[in-house]
Amino acid sequence: MDQIIRQAIHAKNLLMEKVFIHQLDFPDKLTYSHFRVLMRLADCGPAALNEIGICTKITKTNLSPVIAYLEKMKYITVLRDKSDMRIRIARITAEGKKLCNKKKAELDAHIEDRLKSLQPEELKSFTSGCQKIIRAFALQKQGEE
Repeated sequence: MDQIIRQAIHAKNLLMEKVFIHQLDFPDKLTYSHFRVLMRLADCGPAALNEIGICTKITKTNLSPVIAYLEKMKYITVLRDKSDMRIRIARITAEGKKLCNKKKAELDAHIEDRLKSLQPEELKSFTSGCQKIIRAFALQKQGEE
């Protein structure tokens, strides 16, 4: 089951990176990895860098330059945790949130446009699959509460 879940996550990342993200025009030479970090911070709030790496599946070696560039471009700020100075916490800035919201809206419009091109049976199958995924996450969340 874990293998199937990893394949589903990989398929989602490929779908985003190869099909949708290349349609978006990112400023400042941002990449999909930059966008994933921004989305994570916009959706979930401030986080330790190691947590961001785990959540986005970006290795520590690759995450460091992504974080440094986002910080340089003023899309995020990175501070030391007050209780443990070894831990670095990233927080999205207003500028980063503005960019993230704009690109999410563009991505939503692009996805909507693509979904309109599906045949009714394809759309029904796609919707059914999405509903199953949503139910699985809802059940997991209920179990955590």
